[in-house]
Amino acid sequence: MTATNENEVLERVENLVKHFSEGGTLGTMLQIGDEELEAIYAVAYSQYNARKYDKAIDLFKFLCLYDHNEARWFYGLGVAQQAKREYAAAVNSYAVATLLDVDDPRPQTQAGYCLLALERWQEAQSALEGALMACGQQAEFADIRRQAEALLTNAKAKNPAETGKKGEK
Repeated sequence: MTATNENEVLERVENLVKHFSEGGTLGTMLQIGDEELEAIYAVAYSQYNARKYDKAIDLFKFLCLYDHNEARWFYGLGVAQQAKREYAAAVNSYAVATLLDVDDPRPQTQAGYCLLALERWQEAQSALEGALMACGQQAEFADIRRQAEALLTNAKAKNPAETGKKGEK
């Protein structure tokens, strides 16, 4: 590599770092517009509803790659992975969705379901407690609150650390 090529490569890398550090995405860099991303989301959702989970997962992964700042993409990916019983992968997707939108209790609630399926009782409790905090007393999340409370009771009942506390005074 010549000095000129090295300088060009360094300049490109610096531009990429600047683009991403300013909140840019791969999609904006490649000029993929919001309308195209929304259309892909609609197709991914349609594939999920048609129980074509592999196709839905591929589309949601595309969305996550091209716009890593949108919680809906990661939530959709998690839902499709959960439907395929890929619980550990779904938990990871829900974790990113939660980081991107801490006020939405749905990812943490769904992570609770997955963690229960994986018999990771303590982690399920943590996820469900987070979901309840995100629900607060908001009426729009009343159903999710009830689900999370029921799941939390289940997680505590199955958690050996919690069942040992019942006999303590």
